[in-house]
Amino acid sequence: MHNINQLKIEIISVLDLLPVEGIKLLAEFVAFLKTKFDIQEKPTMEQTRPFGLCEGEFVVPDDFDDPLPDDILNAFEGR
Repeated sequence: MHNINQLKIEIISVLDLLPVEGIKLLAEFVAFLKTKFDIQEKPTMEQTRPFGLCEGEFVVPDDFDDPLPDDILNAFEGR
């Protein structure tokens, strides 16, 4: 039995071998699967949330871009 990553690699490797008719058929099948499993497209940059939705809800401190203290930096780095 293949694992999911092996299946994905196998599917992708076959794409270059398919004739145009096969690619068109595959595209139709993918469209069918998207409908069957109600798969929504990821939002594009035009569909993402606009800037400023939280305006006025919090203030970024002046030292936001300052280096982290050593103890916090060490915790991130697993020391």
